[in-house]
Amino acid sequence: MYSNQWLNLCRFYFAEYKKKGSDIIHPESDVYFIVDAPTDVELEVGHAAATIFDAGSKKSLGELAKTNTRFSVLNVCSVPLQETTNLDGKYKVLFDLLTPMVKEGYAQFGEHENEDVNKFEKAVLYDFKNRLMKTGCFNKPCKVVVYGEFAKTYFEKIDDVNMECDVLYVTSDSCDLKELNIE
Repeated sequence: MYSNQWLNLCRFYFAEYKKKGSDIIHPESDVYFIVDAPTDVELEVGHAAATIFDAGSKKSLGELAKTNTRFSVLNVCSVPLQETTNLDGKYKVLFDLLTPMVKEGYAQFGEHENEDVNKFEKAVLYDFKNRLMKTGCFNKPCKVVVYGEFAKTYFEKIDDVNMECDVLYVTSDSCDLKELNIE
């Protein structure tokens, strides 16, 4: 596929799917969870589904953020980066390139042989950085919990930002707030 066609398809995909998976941001939050990108389940329920344990109850990050304004959840990418069940067939060609990037290619951020993938990564980073800056989390004392290797890769690419917040990295599928010193 020609470069411009692929990038235009990316733009259409973002425009169509961006509204389906949303961040949950509260201005008064003091804990911000950064997760990778929405999945089928997350699109269906409307929030991040990674598991967290809070005082003996098992909740998804999205459930926690929806019921407690102390917590916010922000996706690195606002659209699914892996092929989803109800995906429009016209986007299949995107996922032939994106799925390997999400599973392990993020470690070569910006250094892929396919220049279209490099441009896509930069566009995702730009969008993520802008949404993250709008939360205000860097300008106040708070905790930012970066959830997973994919999210860590993108978060660490954000430069030229002074942070007052503490940053914690979680690489397992679930975590306990007590382990993170979040009570």
